[in-house]
Amino acid sequence: MVGLLVGYPSDHAEAVLARIDKREGYDPRQDRALLGYLRTKVAIQPHGGGDVVQAWVYLSNPVGPYHVGDRISVHERARILINATPRTDSPAPAPVRARGLYYLEDLRRALRERGAIDRALERLAESVLSVPGPWCEWVHRSERRNER
Repeated sequence: MVGLLVGYPSDHAEAVLARIDKREGYDPRQDRALLGYLRTKVAIQPHGGGDVVQAWVYLSNPVGPYHVGDRISVHERARILINATPRTDSPAPAPVRARGLYYLEDLRRALRERGAIDRALERLAESVLSVPGPWCEWVHRSERRNER
C-alpha cells in the first residue's frame, strides 16, 4: 500500500490529534461500535528507505454503523465523495466543495508528485468523472494542473 504521511512537531501532537479526531468523528470515550473510524497506530516504512516510523491512521471501523467494506461499487463510492461534507471556506458551488473530492484530488496529486499511482484512487476518480456535474470541470482542471 502506498500513501502519504504528514508530520507535525511533537509539541503540537495533542492539538493536532484532537482536531483530526473531531474531523473523523473519533472519540476514544465513545462506544467503539458507534464510531465510523478508529484511530490506530501503525508502523510505516518510508518509500525511499530509512527508519520505520510510528504513525496514527484513521481506518474505517469494520463494526461501525457506516462501514460498507466491499459491499458497494466504485460508482457508489464516487457518489458518496461527490455528496460528502461541503467545505464552508470555498467560493465554489456547493457540489464542487465536497471535502471528499478535495481529499481525493489532493491525495492523487501528492502521490503523482512522488512518482506513485494508486490504481484504486484512479478508478475512483474515473467514476467521479462519469457522474455529470460541475465537479467534472474542477476535477479536470485539477488533473491539468497536476500534469504540469
